[in-house]
Amino acid sequence: MGLRRCSTAVAAAVAISATAAVAAAQAVSLGDATRANPVDVSSFKPSRSGRLVGGRVVGPNETNTAAVFFTKIFVPNGLGFFCGGSLLDARHVLTRAGCLVQAGDVLRIGGVGIFDGLEYTVGAVANHPQWDAAGDLYDVAVLTIADPPTTEEIASAGLVPVRLNGWQWSEEDSAKPETFSVAGFGAVDAAATTGGSPQLKVGEQSLTPWATCKAITDQIPIPLAIDAQVCTNMDASGTTGLCANDMGGPLYITYGTVHQLFGVASYWVASLEGAVCPTAGLPNVFTRVEKVRTWVWGVLQAGW
Repeated sequence: MGLRRCSTAVAAAVAISATAAVAAAQAVSLGDATRANPVDVSSFKPSRSGRLVGGRVVGPNETNTAAVFFTKIFVPNGLGFFCGGSLLDARHVLTRAGCLVQAGDVLRIGGVGIFDGLEYTVGAVANHPQWDAAGDLYDVAVLTIADPPTTEEIASAGLVPVRLNGWQWSEEDSAKPETFSVAGFGAVDAAATTGGSPQLKVGEQSLTPWATCKAITDQIPIPLAIDAQVCTNMDASGTTGLCANDMGGPLYITYGTVHQLFGVASYWVASLEGAVCPTAGLPNVFTRVEKVRTWVWGVLQAGW
């Protein structure tokens, strides 16, 4: 059967090949999130705890976490949260093109709470010129901040922009990234019944070879650009998975005080017979940062 793409994680059933190592013979759905389906977070209270599916809550006094660069994206009323992003510099944020961010949307940059951080609005949006919405290929966008802060204001707020990865690694290399961190404020249960998390949640995911991921994704009629995408989460022992409204968020590795961005959350695959947002055993897919880094730099250096 064909796959129908929907706004969060509802899709027609497709058969999984019996040769797949995990989730064999299950139907799957393709999950994402966009501006069209924000979650109203107005009822969140500061005392309430929350989480990605798996992972752990970031404490209010922790330092050197994704809270120093993570950006929450809301519709203009500031209450409808729909995607994440990463601070690039005092004027720009990197997110997913498929989030469909618009000028006038609200950005809250930094902090462990969903309403924490410096608040600004989006001035302009530049989608990658090769972005293909049908397959979430080159699924990145640079947001320009309207009336942006100064570099000094960013530093005094304790914010630290991410560093874009430039390591041209290959799955065949003996030296390659094996384990990444992820972060988000998305739905907090595997069934995606919760709208989102009031506190930043972080966790770890393992790199999965595309040969393994393709046993699942090949059953879905969606284009792939494997050299420009990262697949994770197929390890059966995994404990952290993407869910609704985690899109646009970071796949990163922290080296000392440097947070190096390797990927931008694009979509996840889920079984219609199981959890909407599985913590393991089915692919999470990210746009690979080193493949879009030159374009991102060009946008920044153009003073756009």
